[in-house]
Amino acid sequence: MFGWLRAHLTFANVVSLMALFVALSGGAYALTLPRNSVGAEQLKRNAVRSSKIKNSAVTSSKVKDASLLSKDFRPGQLPSGPQGPQGPQGVQGVPGTSGPVGPTFASAFSNPQTPTPPATPDSPVLNGQYSHTFVTPTSGRLLVFASLKHLSVTCSVGNGNAFLYLDGVGVPGSGQLQPNITPADPYTPIALTGVVPAGEHTLTIDLDCPMGNKMSDSSSGDGKLGAVLIGS
Repeated sequence: MFGWLRAHLTFANVVSLMALFVALSGGAYALTLPRNSVGAEQLKRNAVRSSKIKNSAVTSSKVKDASLLSKDFRPGQLPSGPQGPQGPQGVQGVPGTSGPVGPTFASAFSNPQTPTPPATPDSPVLNGQYSHTFVTPTSGRLLVFASLKHLSVTCSVGNGNAFLYLDGVGVPGSGQLQPNITPADPYTPIALTGVVPAGEHTLTIDLDCPMGNKMSDSSSGDGKLGAVLIGS
């Protein structure tokens, strides 16, 4: 039998047999593929979308580590990490400007018999010894006051008076009779000014002889002067 095959074996027969084997093996391979199967080379870019993926089909084991970002999650899905260290303190801001003085109330009683301060008094006490200069941050009224244990005025005629003057203007209600007697009377006025602007002001004790000229004056030397801003 082998002798017969050798006698009848030609090149054409060999090629035919090889083609038959290739065809049979290819058919067998096709039978092993699942029905309707699609390989990676058949998928185009962006062909598989979220609507084509079954819910919960993609699990953690199917996702590459560090491939997802925080923006890929909804707020609250990721657990909060430990709190980081406190950062350095920032630079302190510039302080804001001061606001206006708030509304206040002040009242002072002035006796109707209190002397009215003249526009031009005779002289300050002891040649300006009792003078106080200060600066107010805002405009407003001032509650001014002074204190002298003893103050006397000698006039050519009659008795003398003492007054508080703010910036050269007499403060109403600050006048007090200071006769030339021994021991001299104290001088302790408290009075309200009108509205004064913000800035520098000078408070003094001034003397006047309404019926004559001032001859001399004397004081205890313990003078105190002050002012309180009470608002406009």
